[in-house]
Amino acid sequence: WRGLDAGDGDAPPAATVPVHGPGVVDLALHPTHGAAATAGADGTFCLVDIAAGRCLSRTAAGGPLSAARFHPDGLILCLGDRAGVVRLWDVKSLTNAASFEDHAGGGPVAGVAFSESGYHLCTLGGSGEAKVWDLRKLKALETLQPGGGPATAIAFDPSARFLAAAGPSALCVHAAKSWAVLRQVPGSGKGPGSLCFAPDCRQLVA
Repeated sequence: WRGLDAGDGDAPPAATVPVHGPGVVDLALHPTHGAAATAGADGTFCLVDIAAGRCLSRTAAGGPLSAARFHPDGLILCLGDRAGVVRLWDVKSLTNAASFEDHAGGGPVAGVAFSESGYHLCTLGGSGEAKVWDLRKLKALETLQPGGGPATAIAFDPSARFLAAAGPSALCVHAAKSWAVLRQVPGSGKGPGSLCFAPDCRQLVA
């Protein structure tokens, strides 16, 4: 859809791109806003030209997918699959650059998030284990358990200073690099499905 205003709920789409028969499980917008990646239940991902409304490429990803996100520089696409494997893909060559299997066997990867600095990646496994990765060394730095329990949502802030992780027990805001808890709010007993920081980082919506 393009240029939707309030009350335009019945407006027809500007384009429909048939990319995944079994269904699209996640979408990732490229930092340039000119392209997007679709993650499919069929085990493939597609790069889509938004303006033209067409699929530019389709690549086998190794198994049915569950999560997708672009690196801030737009050159890397992170994909999580239903087997719990996280893979980093080179967008130009469409090749697998690295894989993390720490969540394997715990269910589908529930979420992936890059810091705006581009140095860190947070992954959320199906078992509720959130892991922080150093992308320069390709190794795990920290495991986050908000309030001592499982996580259901993760998000970095726009300034790359904070990482939020929330679950049924608590919502925690961590300091980037040290990963210490700066603020903890008791949970409601049901973990949020998503988190989003305001552009000025002063508010966090769960």
